[in-house]
Amino acid sequence: MKLDSLKKRLAVVVVLIILLFSLSFYFTNNMMNHVPYHTTADVVSNYPLGEEVTISGTVFSYEKNGFLVGETYNGQMVYYHIISNLSVVPGDYISFKGILGSNYTVTVIKSEVVSPQSYEFEIWRSLVVVPFLVIIFFIYWRFDLKKLAFVRRK
Repeated sequence: MKLDSLKKRLAVVVVLIILLFSLSFYFTNNMMNHVPYHTTADVVSNYPLGEEVTISGTVFSYEKNGFLVGETYNGQMVYYHIISNLSVVPGDYISFKGILGSNYTVTVIKSEVVSPQSYEFEIWRSLVVVPFLVIIFFIYWRFDLKKLAFVRRK
């Protein structure tokens, strides 16, 4: 497909942007329907006692034999008492799979902890790379305003 005219290029760009937003919207609305384990929505609605659950939330405090994790569901916080010997600090973000017990108690099977400093470092590390990629891109390519296209430099 040859995109000679400006109208054809703009039409392709508009279609691609609409497609991208449609896929993002679909993913956002249907992501939780495809999770293999129960989530907070299932716990609040029918409490699957003794079954595996997947929970993500922020560590709030230490408690007996573990710590307290809170997750926002429909605008309200749902708190879980986590039984684990993981070393966490209040403020850490944790995602885990575990067995749901009584009174919102979860025994951890598998977990991933992300500290706030680690998360911020990831963001800054990614931002530092962007100028280098832009420089490398413009060493090899230039933008032609008449064609509204990137053209390889000679």
